[in-house]
Amino acid sequence: MKYFSVIGDSISTFEGTMPEGYALYYDKQTQEANGMRGVENMWWYSVGRMLGARLLVNGSWSGGTAVGEYPGACSEERIATLGKDGTSPDYILIYIGINDCGSCVKLHKDDPDEPDSACFASAYRLMLSRLKNTYPDAKIFCGTVMRTQRVGDGEDWDLVGILGRGDLEAFNGEIRAAAAEYGCTLADLFMTGWKYDALDGVHPTAGGHAQIAEAWKEACQ
Repeated sequence: MKYFSVIGDSISTFEGTMPEGYALYYDKQTQEANGMRGVENMWWYSVGRMLGARLLVNGSWSGGTAVGEYPGACSEERIATLGKDGTSPDYILIYIGINDCGSCVKLHKDDPDEPDSACFASAYRLMLSRLKNTYPDAKIFCGTVMRTQRVGDGEDWDLVGILGRGDLEAFNGEIRAAAAEYGCTLADLFMTGWKYDALDGVHPTAGGHAQIAEAWKEACQ
């Protein structure tokens, strides 16, 4: 049996699949509101089936970013939780960056002495370096961040307006460069040109997760 683990943000969270204490978005109430029947509606569930693998750990954190100390995705603590009971993942799926972009974190260091975790370009590379060192036999997939489209009545506020301030393509450019530099497999979801459905403009509905999954399959062919 092959296993996969996920590292991401609220888009990839799902109740009962994450380490204890991790921040959650898709609880039972939110699942119902988004038309989700169960874990099989998550984008990564479909991608795992494509790979012929079973979920080991969903290491996603609601509100999570690549930058920063724990719970930043580049932190050693986050990296360490992707294995479980002595088993390491055969595949690691990374889908993170919308919160980095939306909160307009720095893309690059202001000076060479600045910590790698303080800006997106260096933090993403630090994350990949630590993943490669900790799970040397794993195949790592780096997903670029897709555009979204708000559907239905949804909330009376739009997260795209809150999280859409950064230059998404610039952040995706750093993901592409980092994947090439560290020999990871790029899943260039952004370049499919597709958008996924979200009631609030960010968090996918069940249909939105299906669209993300199809983008992963398209990008990884």
